[in-house]
This record gives sequence, C-alpha cells and structure tokens, in this order.
Amino acid sequence: MRRDGGLCQPSLRHGYLISASAVDHIVSKAAGGTDDDSNLQAISHEVHLAKTAAERLGRWDEAAYFARLRQTRTGAPGEGGSKVQGAAQGTDRSVGFSCAQVLEGGG
Repeated sequence: MRRDGGLCQPSLRHGYLISASAVDHIVSKAAGGTDDDSNLQAISHEVHLAKTAAERLGRWDEAAYFARLRQTRTGAPGEGGSKVQGAAQGTDRSVGFSCAQVLEGGG
C-alpha cells in the first residue's frame, strides 16, 4: 500500500481520491495471477467488494463499474456518509451506496 500512497488505485484511475484499506490482486489468483508486486494494487473496501463479487461471476469491468457509479449516484466508492474530493472533477462527491447497487444498476 505504501507504493500506491495509501490510495485506491482503481478509484484514482477514474478521478476519485479514496483511501485504500486492502491490497488486491489485479489478476486474481484463481485466474492465474501471482503475488508479484506488479500484480498487486491498493484498493478501498467498497471497490474490493464490488471487484471480487464481479470476478466471481466472470464479469469485472472496471471502466463499466465507474461509469455505472457516475450514473447511479453523484458519489464516490466508499463508506459512511463522508465526503471525498473528486480528483478529476475538482468537486465534492457525497458517499453512500452499496457495491451491489452499482453492479445491479439499482439506486
């Protein structure tokens, strides 16, 4: 996590500054991924839940996840009711929805 500055890398790639709480295999071990540093990334709890659930169904698409997130809420992937700074947009984004809502398109 130190290498990634304690920030969720999938969120950062899509313009959100979210604290990471776990280390994730970019390519899951079940899909042949390794423990090599190049296959590890810092990730937030909420994004990790969504990614893991989608990978189990064979349908994780990071870009689609964040596109759906932007459509379903003007929020950032995270927990509680705190606010985070949207890195790309430069605006506060309220937090407060589940990964299941994003995956299923609910709201």
